[in-house]
Amino acid sequence: MYTCLVDRAQLKLSKQTAQPVDPALCDALLADATQHIDSPLLFFGNRSLAKRDYCQVDMPRDSFLASEHMVGILAKAGVAYRSYPTTLLDARKRDVLSTTHQLIVLKKVDVFDCIDWQKSQICIAPVMKQHIIATLALGTAFEAQAEPAFCLRGRTKFLIHDTVRKQMIDHKLKDVAFAPLNASFAPLCGIEEQNLLLMITKDGQQASLWYKLACVRAQLFRYQEALEAVEQALSLHKEYPEAYQIYGMLLTYLERPEEALLAYKTEMMTSPQHLGWQEYCAVLCSLDRAEEAVTVAQCYLLDPFWQEIRGSWYHLGMAYLQLEQYQEALAALEQAFVWRGSLRDDLLYLAQGQAFFGLKRFEAALQCYDQGLVWSAASLQLWQAKLVTLQMLDRTEEVINAQNEVEFWKSMEYKKLHEQFA
Repeated sequence: MYTCLVDRAQLKLSKQTAQPVDPALCDALLADATQHIDSPLLFFGNRSLAKRDYCQVDMPRDSFLASEHMVGILAKAGVAYRSYPTTLLDARKRDVLSTTHQLIVLKKVDVFDCIDWQKSQICIAPVMKQHIIATLALGTAFEAQAEPAFCLRGRTKFLIHDTVRKQMIDHKLKDVAFAPLNASFAPLCGIEEQNLLLMITKDGQQASLWYKLACVRAQLFRYQEALEAVEQALSLHKEYPEAYQIYGMLLTYLERPEEALLAYKTEMMTSPQHLGWQEYCAVLCSLDRAEEAVTVAQCYLLDPFWQEIRGSWYHLGMAYLQLEQYQEALAALEQAFVWRGSLRDDLLYLAQGQAFFGLKRFEAALQCYDQGLVWSAASLQLWQAKLVTLQMLDRTEEVINAQNEVEFWKSMEYKKLHEQFA
């Protein structure tokens, strides 16, 4: 009955949003519904924005710009909203582009007041280890109210009832799109999925389309569906290293490690310059086969190319760490810090701290955890490691503080269930 309202223009490479001249004033208006303004709100944009019926704004996040056409549809449908007149200015020339758009603030609904927890899909993001709502299912009682449109409180997700959606489609509003609630975590990915499925319907023999579909579904945490898509890609193109990489990743997420190893091994054979061997090592470690992981990593690190990749040293260090060869782990992790890469510093500091802890060098371990927390103050793993280290050092007062932090971030994990709609 509901879909997410999406600004289709955000799919383009040059994403364009309206930017308020006075963000503080906009925030104040959203915070206080009784506040009024004597003159239109000013927004910067470009000429294409002036032609659109629906436009995402940078700030405030719980609002959007709508044309007179769209506002008329919202009013006719009985949507509960507040509106403020705006003037859209050219970002470079300061010329007036439009005076007819309005800033729209929809009625806000807390996710806890509308969600069906049993039917919604809740999962843990593999990298960040945070709870997210991958698929949002609304409760029967809430859907029975047939609210025409609303905003999930504090988020930029606008949900539209099917009756309103039909009117918007019939009136051919520009740059308006609708994503299903199984893409509620990332509605733009939902639109990409729809586009890919349409292209596949026209030509289902392109392996690249199936691969892209698998990537999009993986971003939506729908791993089984993503797996089916990448298997289709591989059936059409058997030597497709990128597809084997995501194939291995999906099998890992679906807890099928032995099959994941085969996928990564095929990628390694198909394209030796791909990163698959690093994930291969990670899976080996998860199966308590760290000695094999060390051998693989050492083999690849004979190549100067891989010696300059941060992840190469990190995975070697993690294998040594599992084998409790802490000095070797520290040497590898020290090399990882030398090189830049996508691997986050907080993960390196966590691993380095664990190696120092294994050597009973608790002060050094504590310093690593503190440095990691500079990069990621919300890391529950770092706080837990710091707590154990402080206990070993018998620092009572600091232990109490660390325990409070651990409990706080554990509680935040539950709050993130409804905060992931950003």
